[in-house]
Amino acid sequence: MQNDASTAGYFRSLFDLSFDELITPKIFKLIYLAIIAFNALLYIGFVIAAFKADSGAGAAVMFIFGPIGALLSISLARMTLELAISLFKIAENTRQTAAAVRDQREAPSEPASSALGG
Repeated sequence: MQNDASTAGYFRSLFDLSFDELITPKIFKLIYLAIIAFNALLYIGFVIAAFKADSGAGAAVMFIFGPIGALLSISLARMTLELAISLFKIAENTRQTAAAVRDQREAPSEPASSALGG
């Protein structure tokens, strides 16, 4: 049931012409999973290619270079996505702060005499 609501929210955000709702934060999980899957396929491809060239090279790629490369690649992708998420959160918090300041300015202020009790 919540998946239907999030899908509806995604499509509503997709066609939001005022750009009040952002869709990128909603698809970060999917992007990260795609990066992990791509790295797994790349790792398998490199291992197969290395074994075709030489069994020693295949073992080295399988146990040393492949895992290190995959971990570095996935780590870099994760850091990049976390940076992007941080930027979206900063934008959201800035929007909320601006709205709070705007609401505070628009609210009628109390006269100084009533604040002093007189």
